[in-house]
Amino acid sequence: GGLTEEMNKPWRGTRNTTFEGGVRVPCVMRWPGKIEPGTENDGMMHVVDLLPTFLTLAGGQHPVQSPLDGIDMIRMIFDQAKSPRNEIIFEVSGSVRLPTIRQGDFKLMGEMLYNIKEDPTESTDISAKHPELVKQLQAKLAKAGKERPPLGEVNTLMDPPLPYVYGQQENANAPQWVKEAVEKVRATQPKEWAEGETPWPQAPQGATIIYEGDGR
Repeated sequence: GGLTEEMNKPWRGTRNTTFEGGVRVPCVMRWPGKIEPGTENDGMMHVVDLLPTFLTLAGGQHPVQSPLDGIDMIRMIFDQAKSPRNEIIFEVSGSVRLPTIRQGDFKLMGEMLYNIKEDPTESTDISAKHPELVKQLQAKLAKAGKERPPLGEVNTLMDPPLPYVYGQQENANAPQWVKEAVEKVRATQPKEWAEGETPWPQAPQGATIIYEGDGR
């Protein structure tokens, strides 16, 4: 998604959010002689689905002992079949973004529930009408969060480990000048939605975040 909601219309939200304006992306494919020009499919697809799809196209074998996260989308792409994917987990608890999951037409963000098919701009929270679905999806997010490696305690990514910002506990106050610079930019942007609360990053234990230039 774009950096401002003005760039993302009609979708709500911006980059670094899990509103549709931050996560909805068209997938455009071109393969002369294989994919008919002008064909469309509105089925759900995630970037992790590309690897198993390419693996099938290349004639490879899908691993059994370490299954891939993605789903083979060959039939959806070439035969206009219905997407085999019905769910996408965007964020789990412990992130700077709201825990978010989409299941079918429904999308849960924290405690907010939207029907993306009927309300693609996410303007009406219907969580009060579907309390059991909210609990079900929250439980699924909690389970997925427990399956995540305990980053920060176990060095599974790099050696020697490098500092990174990760998880809700690592969020705290950034320098005041950075906040003021960001708010100055935000003040120039059209306000399409009510302001929310986004935590500022805090360095993990033993590390330091250095803000330079425009705060990036």
